[in-house]
Amino acid sequence: MLRRMFLQKMAIAMCSVSCAATVLAQIPAVLKEKRRVSCRKTMMGTVVTIVSYHESVDFARQCHDDMFRHAEVLIAIFSRHDTHSALSYLNAAKSIRSAPPELLTVLEQAAHYQTLSHGAFDIRVLPMLSLLEQEPSPDQLAKKLQDIALAQQNDITVQNGGAWLAATTSITLDGIAKGYVVDAMLACAQDLGLEHCLVNAGGDIGCHGGMPGSAPWEISVYNPLTHGLEPQPIFLTSGAVATSGGYFKPYAGTYHHILDPLHKISPWHHASVSVIAANAMAADAMATACMVLDTAPAKALLGMQSMRGIFIRHDGAIA
Repeated sequence: MLRRMFLQKMAIAMCSVSCAATVLAQIPAVLKEKRRVSCRKTMMGTVVTIVSYHESVDFARQCHDDMFRHAEVLIAIFSRHDTHSALSYLNAAKSIRSAPPELLTVLEQAAHYQTLSHGAFDIRVLPMLSLLEQEPSPDQLAKKLQDIALAQQNDITVQNGGAWLAATTSITLDGIAKGYVVDAMLACAQDLGLEHCLVNAGGDIGCHGGMPGSAPWEISVYNPLTHGLEPQPIFLTSGAVATSGGYFKPYAGTYHHILDPLHKISPWHHASVSVIAANAMAADAMATACMVLDTAPAKALLGMQSMRGIFIRHDGAIA
């Protein structure tokens, strides 16, 4: 029954996965000044905003609609909150033989960033995260977290178009899939003919083409300590910025939704970390990893990958 429901949902969703440029014919023959067009929609537990510049407002809005539809298809694959998603099916059945290629791509990239970060990024933290969300008392939480053992390194297998989990393994893609969705939305925008576009998915930001007139996009970083924007923005023509922070709802006082997989605690080195990278998936995963690491090793990790970071520590220092 679970497999049949999953396959039915995937069949319906994949009917709209293509971002074919069906609205290109509506571009006016006489080009006008490019106008700013913005749309927003709630998805992935946050507000997703698209900003683009185009001569035709109607054309841009139709492109935005296509981008949102494409995102919804991907969310139906990656969501751990949707019991009929491909990810939920994999967690329940421990195998999926004809997996959506997008799921396999994200699983492979997750393994890459786990290795790169020496385990600071790890999608196998779902049992710990699920325990936090039950909100036990602090004493119960500390004891139960220590009782959870992460499985061995070979407990996630991706091969021959399928994926397999060990019997005791369950995974979350919260720290990487949102970045993948942002990248996919931008790729959709380019396919549709939007030359200047920015997508902001609750702090995971991707952009291409800069703004009209060769100006870069200007991206400000939120400071959770001052509840305002940092005065020195990030300027990007194309690329991504992702921010990870432990300033959302705390659990049992000393825990938040970012978890150190090795020490089974929530890290408190930083209030937030913003990573600037070539794409949003990389920035998303590395921001999560850098929240777990202290500032010096996190900066060293980013430097080896030609990435940059902005680290806001709890004492107010910014590095």
